Amino acid sequence: MQRQPAAKKPAMKRPLLPPKRAPRPALKPIARQMPKQQHRGGR
Repeated sequence: MQRQPAAKKPAMKRPLLPPKRAPRPALKPIARQMPKQQHRGGR
């Protein structure tokens, strides 16, 4: 009983931390660079 929850806690926290931090900062620079390139290309 103790081994199951102990293995699930670190397994769930580890994968949740990296994927959340990666998409957040990655979307910010990508969203800012996308409109800049579109404006230059459109005009």
